[in-house]
Amino acid sequence: MYFMVSPSSSYSYIIDLDERAAQIIEQEGLPEDFKPSELLKEAMEIYRKLTITPSQKLLQSSLVAADTVSKFLSDRTILERTDDKGRPLYQISSVTAALKNVEGIVTSLQTLQKKVEQELETDSGKARGSQELTVGDMGF
Repeated sequence: MYFMVSPSSSYSYIIDLDERAAQIIEQEGLPEDFKPSELLKEAMEIYRKLTITPSQKLLQSSLVAADTVSKFLSDRTILERTDDKGRPLYQISSVTAALKNVEGIVTSLQTLQKKVEQELETDSGKARGSQELTVGDMGF
């Protein structure tokens, strides 16, 4: 559950959830045919709802958008695509404009990622209502 859902998970950078699940199964030594139970799926959804902050949600949305741009730029046939009348769907200028924006996209994502990481570090030792957790609260 942690690896799949937690924003602190080392797998959180994998946007596609099926790909993330496959990587977790492979890397964490789970059986190849592992399928989450309905109870685990429900628990993951609750965990996701309880742990996501607005900035984390924005980061995830931004990563999805960046992944879309990446797929667009890595499509070798993008300039060959035509509409039903044979006209190009994309001009070379749309590809070059996207390329010009890549550096800004990367910088923005890195900045947002750092802010989210700082937020996670700040919030990791706090309980709801800004009360500090004690060792007893953590079950040790």
